[in-house]
Amino acid sequence: MWQEIAKDEVWIQDNFFSETQIFDLLEFVTNENKSVLEPSAGIRDSFRKSQVNPTLYKYQVHKSNIRTTPVKDYILDKFNLLSQSLINQPARKENLNTLNLFLKSFRQGSNYDLHVEPYNKYGPFYMQIFLTSETQGALVLPTE
Repeated sequence: MWQEIAKDEVWIQDNFFSETQIFDLLEFVTNENKSVLEPSAGIRDSFRKSQVNPTLYKYQVHKSNIRTTPVKDYILDKFNLLSQSLINQPARKENLNTLNLFLKSFRQGSNYDLHVEPYNKYGPFYMQIFLTSETQGALVLPTE
């Protein structure tokens, strides 16, 4: 069941995945098929072309086929219970780009600066799934 924790901005759902699904997801992030993403100054032009404001970050991205697995439908079906009730519109399930559904992890030295992604490209919602108990880092939701 979705729980609204910041009016019209943040909803959470504990125990989103079954234990088996968590183990399946952990297989994606514990394999060696990953790379560290950290932009150099040259990334700024790429950001501008994609209409994402230039930002600094450093994290591991896990190369996987998660967008072609049953977990994709599970995630989106569960998410759509919220989306349908709020805006009467489901999230897209097909033709997802790499930023619509991917796995990343953070290690010591990882960071992610505040940034904005364009509504017309990514839609009205941002969804993040934590497989850990987060104890650091503020979730910042600017209104503009």
